[in-house]
Amino acid sequence: MSPSLLLPRADILKLDSGKMYFIQNNTTRPLTYPDGRTPLLKYAGVPYPLASNQKEIIPFDLISMWFGDPRSRNGMIQKYKDSRGEGTIQSREAELSRISILWGVYEHGIDTLANVVPDVTISTLQGQEIVPPCFDPFGEHSYGFEKGPIDTQQGAASQIIAMQEQMDQLRAQMDALLETGDNDEVIPEDLPANHPAFGGLMAPSAP
Repeated sequence: MSPSLLLPRADILKLDSGKMYFIQNNTTRPLTYPDGRTPLLKYAGVPYPLASNQKEIIPFDLISMWFGDPRSRNGMIQKYKDSRGEGTIQSREAELSRISILWGVYEHGIDTLANVVPDVTISTLQGQEIVPPCFDPFGEHSYGFEKGPIDTQQGAASQIIAMQEQMDQLRAQMDALLETGDNDEVIPEDLPANHPAFGGLMAPSAP
């Protein structure tokens, strides 16, 4: 790949799947099938013919489809929400496996992927380069995105489990007090419902 403007790792570029991006053909040949006429890159029925050194504006999905989702990370399936809506980002391993099959290198492994994929440069419309998984299988370049909604059902279930565990612990403490306490002591059953032992607030005492 030709050198271009790369952001330092500390300054993570946020990608939006609803925006447009640049792609440039760095090879000496047009990006076509062996017949020399049929454009290689196509998305949603729209071909993107690229002559040698030609630069073209493309949708994000074309990048993701042919070169892998740059937002993907090793061992992580992520939710996002951007200008186009909500969606899921597959792990980098899954992306590499998919595009390896797409480019026909699944028998030789992902190590040969960068040698098969045409030399292109992908960037934002402002000129910031984006290195997709096919050229960065180990995820050395990270890109941000707006996080998707949290699974509220899963969150509620976690809260219920935590509350149940707290109740079980309280019951165990009460049983222990009943077994070791004297008859003169006040046992938990005798305490008002708003006592601090039950998480409540006691009414202030009269002056």
